Amino acid sequence: MRRSLLIFWTVGVLLSKSNGYRITRHGYDEEFCGGPANEDAEPCRGGFVDHEFMEYFRSKTCTIINGTLVLRSLAVSQEELDCFNRVKKIMNGALLFEDNLGFESVSFLDELEEIDNSLSETPALQVSNNEGLTNVGLSSLKKIMSGGSGPIIVVSTEFAIPVEEQERFHDITGGRFEMIHGEEEDGYGILLIILLVIAGVAVVLILVLIISFVILKKEMHRKREEAKPPELVASGDSKDNKSGDSKDIKSGEPKDIKMGESQSKTNKPAEGKDEKSGKAKEVKSGEAKDNKSGEDRETKAKSRPGSAEVST
Repeated sequence: MRRSLLIFWTVGVLLSKSNGYRITRHGYDEEFCGGPANEDAEPCRGGFVDHEFMEYFRSKTCTIINGTLVLRSLAVSQEELDCFNRVKKIMNGALLFEDNLGFESVSFLDELEEIDNSLSETPALQVSNNEGLTNVGLSSLKKIMSGGSGPIIVVSTEFAIPVEEQERFHDITGGRFEMIHGEEEDGYGILLIILLVIAGVAVVLILVLIISFVILKKEMHRKREEAKPPELVASGDSKDNKSGDSKDIKSGEPKDIKMGESQSKTNKPAEGKDEKSGKAKEVKSGEAKDNKSGEDRETKAKSRPGSAEVST
């Protein structure tokens, strides 16, 4: 087994030399990456890793990066990424490895020993949403710091990373390590959905029970009314009629009596007045007639000859 591995390694070295490259243990190509690593060189600046950044980095031989190194949605070749294998330290910043596809680990930073993010309260190492990632790597990492009081390392993956790697991160952070994986998140999501469905079903059942109770109550009342004997129904009607008649009598009689009395009172004075006026008229007419007849008689007597003498 060892012989076959040695043969494969020898073949790889020969092929690399035939292409004009010299490769170290981690795949670092000195010629392609600007030369051998120089620990005395000035630190390189951090930034968002793309082709432009890699051109800048390949022109240097630094082993320290000053500032946050952002490895997000990488669109550079593996050969370019292998140039990071000379980096020993990230200072005044963090390492972000996010939203990448096809990387099983951060193997191109296996020489990284220290991350110092003490000037910020954010985690010093954040690994999240990398499809296909099985482990973080960073096997040489020994020291990591953050200025915040929360987790120093946060790893969010679809599946949990190996237990040995979790224990190692736990040790170097003093317990300030947070592991989030998709299975756990899916479990919480499924539980939440189940609870929402149960709550919805419970509300619907309560509404159905209330409506059913109201309908049943109305139906029972209707059946009780239909089940009453005819005698009870008739007696109920007669009671209603009697009560209605008594109400009419009580309410009607006093009104009629009072109206009659008032009419009689009003008519009596009028009748008295009529009688008196009639009698007065009769007396006056009689007296007038008598007076007229007496006067007529006197005039007739005077007009006759010899009547005055006789009378005298």
